[in-house]
Amino acid sequence: MNYLAHALLSGDDPGVLIGNMAADSLKARLPPDLLPAVVRGVHLHHEIDRYTDNSDEFAACKAVFESGYGRYAHVLVDIAFDHFLCKFWHLYCGHPFPSFVERVYAVLLDSNYSVPNAFIPIAERMRSEDWLTSYGTLTGVAAAYERVGRRFRLAPGYLARATVLVEERRDFLCDEFNSLFPKVLESAVRIREEKS
Repeated sequence: MNYLAHALLSGDDPGVLIGNMAADSLKARLPPDLLPAVVRGVHLHHEIDRYTDNSDEFAACKAVFESGYGRYAHVLVDIAFDHFLCKFWHLYCGHPFPSFVERVYAVLLDSNYSVPNAFIPIAERMRSEDWLTSYGTLTGVAAAYERVGRRFRLAPGYLARATVLVEERRDFLCDEFNSLFPKVLESAVRIREEKS
């Protein structure tokens, strides 16, 4: 799962939201000054990833990308899933998408919350470029793929071209996403309840 899915799976606690979204930017050893809710969010992120990565649906989606993109297939699916979440938002969230996105950005950029330092520049860029909304278009997905490609120092456009597969295999990928995501939602609720 990528940023949008992790945001939705966080529930209503701002600290859990911050930890869930910032988890990938933190080292294995968490900073000692993190609030307990942020730590719960980091743990939730890892539990969600473990659940998703071990699912048959995620494996089937990864197989779509593996022949052309190898080890990057995982992150390509994560971002594609945010794209499908945008498309099927009405099935998974009762809040209007624009207001949900604004709430996420407000929490991430509110100085009253304990956003880990490593995540602050990412959160600022996410908001200024409106990444969460951009996942709703293939152009936005291509831009996200390109950001990942730069991080791994790949040739420009290499990962962005994977949007062709997202479009060509859309029906299959959507079916797998819509089979998996309700189970991930249920799992996230259970994990949040156990950790609170």
